[in-house]
Amino acid sequence: MLAGTFRKLLSPLISAVAIALLFEEWLWEKLSGLMARIGKLPVFRQLESGIKRLSPYPALACLAVPWFLLLPAKISALWLLSHDHALAGIGTILLAKLGGTALVARIFSLTRNQALSIVWFNGIYQFVIRILTWAHNWLKQTEGYQRIKANIEQLKLKLKSFRQQLREEPKRKE
Repeated sequence: MLAGTFRKLLSPLISAVAIALLFEEWLWEKLSGLMARIGKLPVFRQLESGIKRLSPYPALACLAVPWFLLLPAKISALWLLSHDHALAGIGTILLAKLGGTALVARIFSLTRNQALSIVWFNGIYQFVIRILTWAHNWLKQTEGYQRIKANIEQLKLKLKSFRQQLREEPKRKE
């Protein structure tokens, strides 16, 4: 009986963690593409070229740069929250999260091979990948996920139909 109660209490927590991990992964993917486009600018191209040539440990150290860059923003967010500026504090945290994720995603894409050549880092990376794979598989089996997925597919079809109607509308007026 205790195990069943524990499982019922733990289930929402596991769901929340799985959803958070998947959101982070989705965000990572989307922001990686954006940062890759930004990386094509001449100023960043030279910087990225230098980062790609680093040896494994300096390359790994580059992954800490966003943390240091965003530390003042996080401290500011805490200050804002503690001084009754909740909306500004939360906004600052969200912007720092987006910026940090974008920077880490780009830096990791530049340093991935060097970082993964470090045995202990590769082990941690493989462990995280296993957790994400488990989260994907577990979430895909839940009824809520399947319902949301079906709703998204219906919405996509409606949007496609709506766009089609918009394209055909000017033809009818002519």
